[in-house]
Amino acid sequence: MKTHRLLFVVISMVGLLSACEETDNETYYSTLGNLKITADSVIIESDKGNRMMVKNSLSSSFKDNDRVIAYFTMAEQPLPKGIDYVINVYNIEKVLVKPVIVYDSTKADSIGNDPIFVNGTWISKNYLNVDFRFYGYNLKHMINLTRNAGIFGADTIQLEIRHNDKNDAPQYTLNGFVSFDLTTIEHPEKDSVVLHVTAKEYGNKVYEKYLTYRY
Repeated sequence: MKTHRLLFVVISMVGLLSACEETDNETYYSTLGNLKITADSVIIESDKGNRMMVKNSLSSSFKDNDRVIAYFTMAEQPLPKGIDYVINVYNIEKVLVKPVIVYDSTKADSIGNDPIFVNGTWISKNYLNVDFRFYGYNLKHMINLTRNAGIFGADTIQLEIRHNDKNDAPQYTLNGFVSFDLTTIEHPEKDSVVLHVTAKEYGNKVYEKYLTYRY
């Protein structure tokens, strides 16, 4: 298989101010977060809790509260009140955000049960982030996160990453990234829950990880 183009968003660095490389004494960084856009400013609220004002202009296709991965350098200027960094963004991509789906048999065909490689899963803010790859060619694949129906007040919630490859030809290795909104699984009488995340992988393997979601 060849490693080819990207689907969704590929993230190489996700921590606050992760240094990507240094060139001519300038350091390049990346961060994952949400945009806050007003009439006179664009701010990235990173998953680590920092507010970064964007000095240069962004495409009008970006909207308030879009989830993004941004690659940037630091801008040399005084910090406005309530801002941790002023940055120049040289590349920015929208991140796919999806809800947790309640599984039932009527959705089985659309959700699919095709294998997937899970590179990693982690929680930041109220999102479960999934970095993955799969075999495909030129069709849009579907990625979902499902839970069983019913009351979910238990200490552990079972979640499954589901992949529908739409019968796409397995010609290339494609990479992807998605953030799943976890707010719908929050229980009003608790402040945390353990997530048991599983996925069907290639080669009859099963991905499995336990994560604690605190809210």
